[in-house]
Amino acid sequence: MQRVRLGGFPFNVPQRWRDLKPSQLDQLSATNPNEIKKRVHILCNLPEIELTADVYIALYEICSFIEVVPELVPNRLKIDDLLKWVSEEWSFAEFETARLVTADHLNELGVVMYHLAKIKGLEKNYLEAGAKALDGMKLFLEQWSIFDLEGDEKGPTDLEELAGINRIQAFGVYPILETIAAKYGRLPSEIEKEPVGWVMQEYIYQNERNRYSENLRKLQAKY
Repeated sequence: MQRVRLGGFPFNVPQRWRDLKPSQLDQLSATNPNEIKKRVHILCNLPEIELTADVYIALYEICSFIEVVPELVPNRLKIDDLLKWVSEEWSFAEFETARLVTADHLNELGVVMYHLAKIKGLEKNYLEAGAKALDGMKLFLEQWSIFDLEGDEKGPTDLEELAGINRIQAFGVYPILETIAAKYGRLPSEIEKEPVGWVMQEYIYQNERNRYSENLRKLQAKY
């Protein structure tokens, strides 16, 4: 913690992760990069006072370490295979929660480390758990990147748009859960509790099988 004086006021400014309390870390993940004033109040534990823009910017620059994932973290959790950890020990719901919060902070992933660790109940080792969660999620997405998870890169056709496909897309990942639930006679809310690796494997397999069947039908009709 560094004590500085700006604009005639003294401030205690954190300079490393261990200077922050869990409550501060939790609040940070709910902010966005443009909310510098809000972040400074959280980081420096300031009362309800109004400072000048220059002071806010200066204070934020001092504690900008929060935007960066540390290059070195402890190895207390002994999670050696990050891809296996995410695939088998993260539920689909947990992974989707992590994916969404990470998507909101793509250029400052350090901000979400505590939130990711909290998803798995690993707040006490949030630096390690958060950093490894980010690496594991990256490996998981890369594993399935060979498949067309987003559909046609050209986007919906005119007919699909006229038919109202945007209303379906508004449901996000729900179609994934609904597709697998229909196959096994279960509820989507049950499927989202299953390991994310199994859910994605099932969904992509069904997509690929349907694609093959459709292509084969078209070829048979043609020849």
